[in-house]
Amino acid sequence: MPDDFGPEPVPDSVPEVLAPTGVTAGSEGAVPESPAPPPPSPQTTTPAPADHGELDTVPNETDQADDSCLPGWVWPSMTCGGALLAGGLLLVLRQRRSTQHRSRRPGLVLAMPTTIAREAERSIATAGAEPVDLIVLVDQVLRRTAAHLSVANEQIPGIAAIEITPADIALHLRTPAVAPQPWTTSEDSLLWILDRSTDLDSVGPDPLDDPCPWPLLVTIGTDADEGIWLLNLEGQAVTVTGDPQKGQDFARYVAAEIACNPWSRHTALDLLGIAGELAPINPERISCHDDYARAAAEAVATAVNTATRLETTGDCDASAARAAGTDPDAWPSRLVIVGGPADVDELDQFAGLVESQRGRTGSSLVVTAERADQGMEVVVDAFGRLTVPAVNLRLDGVGLTAAEAGGCATLLTHVEVTIDEPAPELEGEDPWADLMTTTGALRDEHRIERSAVAIEPAESILPEPDETYWSTATTTEDDLSRLAPKVSLRTRDQVADADPGLDADLEEWNSEAVLRPRLTLLGPVSARAVGTSPAKRRPFYSEMFAYIATRPYGATTDEVAEAFDITPARTRTDVGRLRDWLGSDPSTGAKYLPDAREAPAAAYRGIGVYQVADALIDLELFRRLRTRGESRGPDGVDDLVRALGLVTGKPFDQLRAGGWGWMYGGVRLDQHAVCAIADVAHMVVIEMLTRGDIKSARTAVMTALMAAPDEEMSRLDLAAVLEAEGHTDEAVRLVREQICNRSDDGDAPTDMPARTAAVLQDHPALLRRAI
Repeated sequence: MPDDFGPEPVPDSVPEVLAPTGVTAGSEGAVPESPAPPPPSPQTTTPAPADHGELDTVPNETDQADDSCLPGWVWPSMTCGGALLAGGLLLVLRQRRSTQHRSRRPGLVLAMPTTIAREAERSIATAGAEPVDLIVLVDQVLRRTAAHLSVANEQIPGIAAIEITPADIALHLRTPAVAPQPWTTSEDSLLWILDRSTDLDSVGPDPLDDPCPWPLLVTIGTDADEGIWLLNLEGQAVTVTGDPQKGQDFARYVAAEIACNPWSRHTALDLLGIAGELAPINPERISCHDDYARAAAEAVATAVNTATRLETTGDCDASAARAAGTDPDAWPSRLVIVGGPADVDELDQFAGLVESQRGRTGSSLVVTAERADQGMEVVVDAFGRLTVPAVNLRLDGVGLTAAEAGGCATLLTHVEVTIDEPAPELEGEDPWADLMTTTGALRDEHRIERSAVAIEPAESILPEPDETYWSTATTTEDDLSRLAPKVSLRTRDQVADADPGLDADLEEWNSEAVLRPRLTLLGPVSARAVGTSPAKRRPFYSEMFAYIATRPYGATTDEVAEAFDITPARTRTDVGRLRDWLGSDPSTGAKYLPDAREAPAAAYRGIGVYQVADALIDLELFRRLRTRGESRGPDGVDDLVRALGLVTGKPFDQLRAGGWGWMYGGVRLDQHAVCAIADVAHMVVIEMLTRGDIKSARTAVMTALMAAPDEEMSRLDLAAVLEAEGHTDEAVRLVREQICNRSDDGDAPTDMPARTAAVLQDHPALLRRAI
C-alpha cells in the first residue's frame, strides 16, 4: 500500500487476492465456480422484468426454490444472499421499536402501520429472524479481532472479501498476514478461518464503542454451497454492468445494506440518480443529490482530507487508523452510488483518487453502466446471476427492487415516529369480548372520568386523589386518567354477568391436570392438549393452534392456507392432525376443534370455518382478569395481580423459525400484550407503593421488565421501588444510565420523552442527583 499519492495500481492486482493459492475449495479459500445454468427451453418464456412501481409478493417457482424454508410471500430480496439485509433491517427495526416503547404513553398502544409497511415487516421479521444473530456475530467478530490486534500491536489485515458458510467465517485478504488465535491461517496466509461456534471472548476483548475498521463490507451474493460473500468496497471503484434493471437492483441492495449493517452505521451514503426510496431510512447519513458535480466534489474533498491525515498519523490505511483509535477525530467512510453513466469530471476525479489511493481515502464508488472503463467490474445478468470477471467469481447475486426499497423505508420511517393510539375493541362471540379492548381495558363507553361527578355510584380501581399517587409512584395525571377511570356499579355487574366462569377457568389453568387444550402466549409459546401429540412437529401445530384460536370468528381453509403458505389440501390434512391433538371434551365427547361446518362461527359467517372451542389461553385469561379488575374498584387490584401471575416471559417469544408471518397482517397481538402487561404492572406498582407493600410492588415491576424491557414506564417504576426500598443510590444510577442517557441504537442519547420529563419533574430529588 503506497504511503503517498502514487501511480494507479494495475486493475487486476486487487481482485486477484480473492483467490489465494495453496488452499482447498469452499471455506478453505478457493473461489467457487458455479456452472452457468442452461438456457431456457423453447417452451419457456424468459421472465419479463418486474414492475418497480408495485410490490409482487407472490414469487415465481425459481424464487420459491431459492429458500424452501421460508414462506413464498417473503420478498425475494430477503432470501439467500439477502439474509444479511433482512437481519440488518430487523436489527434497525427492533432498535426503533424499542424507542417507540420508550415513548408510549400508558393506556395506549403503538400505532398501526400502513399496509405496505406491514408487508415489509412480515418479510423482514420472518426472513431476518435467524440472520439477525448472524449479522451481530459478524460485527462482533470483526470488531473483537481488530481490538485484539490493536492491543497486541499487530498488523490489521486488508480484507478483500468475507465468505460466510454454515460453519465458518472466512476472511480473504489482500496481502498475506498471520492470523491470531483462534483463527486458522491458510498456507499462503491470504485466508483466515474462524469456526462460527467459537467463544467470542477468545476472539478478542469487548470492543464497546470502537468502530469496525471495515465499514464498507457488503453482501454481493451466494455460492452453490450456500456461502454468503461480502465484498469490501473500500478503496474500490466498481462498475456494475450487464442487465440494466438487475444492475440497478444490485446497486440499490448495496445502498440498503450499507444503511443497515451495524458495522456501517456511521458511513455517509451519497445517492446520485438511484435508490432515492431509501433516503427516509436515515436522513442524517443518506443524501440524495441532483447536482452530481457538487456531490462528487464534496466526496473528493473528504477523500483527500482522509489521505492527508494518514500521512500525518503514519497509519498504512484507514482501516488500520480506525483500529488504532489514537487520532482525536473519527475516520470517516463514504460510499457514492451513481445510477447510470455520468459525464462529470468530478466523478472521474473521485474514481481515480479512490483507485490510486486504495484504502487511504475511506471511500468507494459504485456506478451502473454499459461497460467498465476502470476499476473492478461486476456483471449481473437478467436472471440476477453475478460475475466478477477478474477472479471468475460466480454467484447468485443480490438485488432490491424500488418497490421493496420503498416498503422498507416506509416501515422504518413509521417506527421512527413515536405515535401511540387507543387500543382497538376486541372482536369475538364471547359476551365478555363486547366489554373490552385488545389489551383487556374496559371500552370507553364503560369508563367515567376520574374528575367527573358520576350520576350513579362509581369508583376507580385507584380511588385516592391523584396527588396521593404522584407523591409515591412515578405516574402522572394523564396516566391515571387513562388507566384508572371511574366505573359504575352497573358496569361491574355487567362484567360479572358476562364472565361467570373466570375463576373456574383460572383455577383450571393453574392446575397440573390438563383437561382442555392450553395455549401459552405470554412468554415462550407452547401448547398442551390431551390428544395424540404431533411428534417432532409440535412448533408448527402450536402455531396453527394459536392462529385459529386467535381468530375471533374462526378461519376458513383458504385463510389458513394463505397464513401458512400451504395448499388447501395440505391445510385440511394439517387441521385434521391438530384436531386429533387437541382432543375432545370428556364430558360431552365434542371435539375442541369441531368439523368446519359445525363450528360456532360457521352459522355467523355462512361458511365452514376452523374454530377452537373452549380452550384455555393465557392472553385471554389476562384480558378477562384486567377487565373484571378495572370494574371492581379497589378490590380489583387482586385481579390485576392474578393477571401478572400468568406472565412467564416476553409475549410470543421463541417462535418457530420461518413461521408466524400472519401475526403482522392485522392487530398486533404481540405488541398489544406487551403494552397490556406494562400497564397492568404500573397500576399494581402504584397501589402497592401507596399501601407500603414494597415487596409486591417489586414483584409487579420485575414481571413488567421481564415481558416489556423497553418500556420506560417500567424502568421508572423500578426507580420508585428502589427508592422505597432505601436504595436511593441505585435508583439514581438507574435514572442516570438507563433513562436520562438511554440510547437504543448505540449512538448518543435521544431526547427524553415528555412523559418521562413530567415524571422526573415530580421527583426532583432523583432528577437532581441523576444529572
